[in-house]
Amino acid sequence: LAHEEERQAYLSWEQIVGLHRAGFEIGNHTINHCCMNASTPDVEIERVIDELDQKFAHYGIPKPTTYAYPGGPYCAQAVPPLKKRGYQLARTAIQAPWNRSKNDPFIVPAFFVHGSDNTAFLNAVKPRNDDTVVVLIYHGVPDILHGHVNTPPANFIFQMQYLKDNGYRVASMRDLYAEVCPPLD
Repeated sequence: LAHEEERQAYLSWEQIVGLHRAGFEIGNHTINHCCMNASTPDVEIERVIDELDQKFAHYGIPKPTTYAYPGGPYCAQAVPPLKKRGYQLARTAIQAPWNRSKNDPFIVPAFFVHGSDNTAFLNAVKPRNDDTVVVLIYHGVPDILHGHVNTPPANFIFQMQYLKDNGYRVASMRDLYAEVCPPLD
């Protein structure tokens, strides 16, 4: 893609501010989407979290309390800096429902939902007889730059209608935390 087409494929800061003003939760995902692991220096983890928090502040977006690990894998090294900064939840890409009474709030599992086949979505949201919450990850609707995580708009519309028709309640991670999680030490 040409540089201008690539730029237009991402949300602008004005669009992100618009989402915030419309009531959407804006969480941290690092300033550069770097994948973290045990060999990532602590100072680098802190920098990529702090830089995005500073951007949010610059645009009048409140400091997030939720975080999504870039690429999806859990990074234990990121937890102390997240807690120190007041974060309450961190989402992974572990393909499982979240058991709020058993899972660590910094290892919230979630299901990737992408592609033109709704099977993974339907399997993720199938009824369960336990105290779990299904967290869904939508990377882009559509995502023309990252085809492997693209959700076609028609599929997204079908999925949102399915949730509505079947009585599901959709909540932000921030609101879910406030509703069901005990205060952190």
